[in-house]
Amino acid sequence: MDTLLQKLRAVAEPTRMRLLALCAEEELTVKDLTEIVTQTQSGISHHLKQLCESGLLERRQEGTWAFYRASSQEPGRRVVTALLSLLPAGNDQLALDRERLRML
Repeated sequence: MDTLLQKLRAVAEPTRMRLLALCAEEELTVKDLTEIVTQTQSGISHHLKQLCESGLLERRQEGTWAFYRASSQEPGRRVVTALLSLLPAGNDQLALDRERLRML
């Protein structure tokens, strides 16, 4: 139960939930995410660290770039799928994030 609670605490903040939703769509860098979410690099990095530590995101290093995506490992993958299924379909902020993602 502690593992699940850790994951839920990690997404119990709007920005982290937005980042999780975006990283479930495709693999993204901190630079990509700062442009989409319009927050500082340090703030985004802090949120990503928490999501990675909780097992909801995976980080892949390629040279000097770090890429983030939704976890492909259990139980993180199941939790991500369940959480994303609960997101409201008509949420304006999530729709704007997806639009900005398409423009990258």
